[in-house]
Order: sequence, then C-alpha cells, then structure tokens
Amino acid sequence: MHLFSFRSPPYTGAYTFGDTSTGDVSVSLACTDGSGSGCGVTLYCTDTLGTCTPNLTYTIPVVISAEGTNYIRYSSTDTVSNSEITKSQTIKITVPVVTPAGGGGAGGNAMQAFANQNNQAPQALKQQLIAELKLKLIDLIRQLILLLQERIKNNL
Repeated sequence: MHLFSFRSPPYTGAYTFGDTSTGDVSVSLACTDGSGSGCGVTLYCTDTLGTCTPNLTYTIPVVISAEGTNYIRYSSTDTVSNSEITKSQTIKITVPVVTPAGGGGAGGNAMQAFANQNNQAPQALKQQLIAELKLKLIDLIRQLILLLQERIKNNL
C-alpha cells in the first residue's frame, strides 16, 4: 500500500561549484520524492541576509553573481501538497585583486584600482538591469491582473 509514502515531503538538494568563487556561481536544484507522489514544484529566493521566503518557481539553474556572501533558499512541494522545510545554501563570491607584475608602487596602485573598478562595473550594470526588469515584470503582472479582472467581470 503506497498511502503512507504520499505523506512524506519531497527532498531538494543544492549543488554549487565550491564554497568561495571568484566569479558567477550557477546553482542547480533537483527535487526527488523517492516512492512518493512525485515532485510538484520547487520554489527559491536569493538574498544577502538569508531571510527571504522562497517565492520564485525554479526552472533553470540560478546564477548568483553579486560579490560577497549570498544565500539561496529553497523548498519543494510534491503533487499532493507535502512541503519540505525551507533549506538555505551560502554562496561566497570574491572578486580577485589584480596585482601588477613587478610589485606595487604608485603605478601598481592605480592599475589595481582600475582593475577593481572594471570588475565592479559589469556587476553594477547587471544589478541595475535586474532591478529594471523586476519593475517591468511587476508592471506586466499588474496589467495582466487588471485584464483578467475585467474579463471575469464582463463574463459574469
């Protein structure tokens, strides 16, 4: 009888390419439910505090690119609504410091500052683009909700 196995929640494991990275980290999540009812959905979120609530549906590997300590939190629910406890994975990204051959000196410091500035510029641009895309997505969702509400109202 398989009724008992349906009561157990699914399990999601996380994999990263090392604890500390010098570049973007791709995180893949894989839900397994053993002999249970099967995986329904995996939700995740990312932040720098480790306090977010998973609310994004996982479909493709999540790329973490922000320098510093980042967190991905995730949980899966099976097809009969059993949910696992939210889990968290820490991802640390450190941008390497470029040191010119031949030592430091005034020229070396300027070269290092230039390299650090150029490493941070693409990151800042990525964050700005992500923020703009999020705002556009929220606006599109609001428009969709209004359209659906109007259609429901007209059909009743």
